[in-house]
Amino acid sequence: RLECGLPEARWDEPFRSSEDFGCYTKLTSGALFYIGCGTRHAKLHTREYDFNDEIIEPAVDMMFRLAQDA
Repeated sequence: RLECGLPEARWDEPFRSSEDFGCYTKLTSGALFYIGCGTRHAKLHTREYDFNDEIIEPAVDMMFRLAQDA
């Protein structure tokens, strides 16, 4: 568990996504991370998806801590 209370997950294999983040890191250093909402939810970008508002506070805390440590 991370200090901000979120569980940490790591992938054994590279995770491919369609983010444009790689373009930014050609210009400057950076780090990319994902914040998930667990496994029991409808797929993203569907009518059934309901964002879990409880993730906002720990996610912002995590981003704040990362910015402080940078």
